[in-house]
Amino acid sequence: MKALMLLLNLACIGSAVFLMWICYKREQKFYLSATAISAIFYQLLYIELSPAYSSLIISITYLGLLWTLIKAYSNLINKEYNDKLLETMKADLKKYAVKPKRPNSRR
Repeated sequence: MKALMLLLNLACIGSAVFLMWICYKREQKFYLSATAISAIFYQLLYIELSPAYSSLIISITYLGLLWTLIKAYSNLINKEYNDKLLETMKADLKKYAVKPKRPNSRR
């Protein structure tokens, strides 16, 4: 049980650090600080709760919340990347498109 709790704790902190990195790269300082405060609060709860099942429930809930946020950010980043790629493809299509031949006016 101790190994599972340690593994969950490391997963929660690692996920929080990953989410903070995403917020830092997207220059969202408020969400960065909110994630850091929530990670500190999670650690305090994890240390203070004596029954292992309480810590287990807190860890699973926090991990689920973090991964929901990470998935939302990943979808947003992916959409922005796909939109940029689509614009590039449209510009390339216009640039390299085969132009229709003009009919000869002299006959």
